[in-house]
Amino acid sequence: MISLLLQRMQEYYDRYRILRFSTTVWDGLDALRCRDISSDIISVDRGIMPEANRKSRMLLAVNSELPLESMLPRKDELETESERLEIHTFYELLDELKQSYYNPEEYPLFAFYPAKKIIKECKRILEIIPFSSKYEDADWEVVHKLRKYCHNHPEYEIDRGLMVRNQGALHDMILSAYWSYYDDRTMIPKRIGWTQYNQVDIQVERQRYINSFLIETYGFDLDDLPEELAGLPHYRNSDHIDEILRKVYLAFDYYYKASLLDYRNTFLAYACKWYHDEIWKKDSGTDTFLKYSQQVCEMSTPQELESLYMAQIRRIFCASMINITPLFFEYGPYKEDIKRMQNQVWIDSFQ
Repeated sequence: MISLLLQRMQEYYDRYRILRFSTTVWDGLDALRCRDISSDIISVDRGIMPEANRKSRMLLAVNSELPLESMLPRKDELETESERLEIHTFYELLDELKQSYYNPEEYPLFAFYPAKKIIKECKRILEIIPFSSKYEDADWEVVHKLRKYCHNHPEYEIDRGLMVRNQGALHDMILSAYWSYYDDRTMIPKRIGWTQYNQVDIQVERQRYINSFLIETYGFDLDDLPEELAGLPHYRNSDHIDEILRKVYLAFDYYYKASLLDYRNTFLAYACKWYHDEIWKKDSGTDTFLKYSQQVCEMSTPQELESLYMAQIRRIFCASMINITPLFFEYGPYKEDIKRMQNQVWIDSFQ
């Protein structure tokens, strides 16, 4: 396990200030196999290894100490200057990366802005649900207007469950109707949905969209509202709302199926790029390390070696975060509702 390997490396550094290490060759990195490695590069392994494996060695790109000139990542696209990195060892760096990965709001040191955009996009998607926190009062105001009209017009036929006095029961009934809303319309999207946050395309006026849903749920026609309700902002064109509905469905699909993996991949990609630019390139020992690697690995160019060593670093980052579920996704709201909605839509569409 790479985590055990890192633990042993840190122990060697804490006790003896060892900077460079070698280990057994990992799968896919056979090109880094070395002939003979200098005795001052300490050998560490992930666990008990067969003798044959212990002889198949590679250098690790990790330098236990970080260059003093390294800068923190930019907080957003507009920031032109970054602050200096105040972390001194690779092991401290890993701890900070894991914390920022788990909770970028509380631990913003490595809260890479593209990864933060994914959480922001997911929050925007979840706002397109009735009674979401920012819009709860506005949604209830519309519900009360619709209920008042129905109450004043007893001849108007409506599901009596939508007139219950218990607000909690009404809340649950409206949300249940909302997830059925996607099943009730012929709007099945393509099977291949959005997999990255920058593909999400929901140009929707949230309140008009939710109002349209509530109006239809209470049995009114969008293009023929009673005069008392005509002032409620809503979409009047059925084709228009169907198109929006398809995109909202795909947004929920992204949130449920792809957002966590998108966040993970984006975070790792930017962590590796930052490491390459701010640690690898600014480390005064990198050139010497590459020249020595060429001698013992028989690789043709430093560029080939650099590419493989960066793949090594990415694998270390992956292993450090593999068992961490970011806080935002740990208790993702509405995921079970979205799952049931998707299952019902697909079942109905192929009957």
